[in-house]
Amino acid sequence: MNFNNSSFKNYNSVNLNWAALEFDRSLLHQKTVTMKTFYTFVLLCISLLSQAQQTVSGIVVDEKNQPITGANIFIEGTYDGASSDEKGRFSFTTTATGNQVLVISFLTYETLKVTIDVANCQSKTFKLKESVNSLDAVIVTAGTFDAGEKARVSVLKP
Repeated sequence: MNFNNSSFKNYNSVNLNWAALEFDRSLLHQKTVTMKTFYTFVLLCISLLSQAQQTVSGIVVDEKNQPITGANIFIEGTYDGASSDEKGRFSFTTTATGNQVLVISFLTYETLKVTIDVANCQSKTFKLKESVNSLDAVIVTAGTFDAGEKARVSVLKP
């Protein structure tokens, strides 16, 4: 088909509409990119809120209310936990929610397992009892033994 300019004299507005259409396509593309960015941001916020962390804190003391330094505190079944400092204080964050079992242990003391509500476990005091099975003294005895070629040979003979 052959077109000449005389056949398009009355259609100058068509060319302008094509330019407007191209302009609208670029706006549509910009809106699409903006909406994708918005939805990505919303999904990121939702995922961060769903993994909100709770703080568990408190003090570990013995029966005489003396702080226990170096006690191990953790939520059973997770890797979330901490050790108590020189004043018996501890604090850690966890993604666990609801009722959980908090385990507190230290040498020469009985391991304490307490069910806690993670959201409401801040600044609580936990008392450990001394273990009855702890040793008061260790006795070391030594004997004599021979070291040398004769001792080795006598041991190796059947």
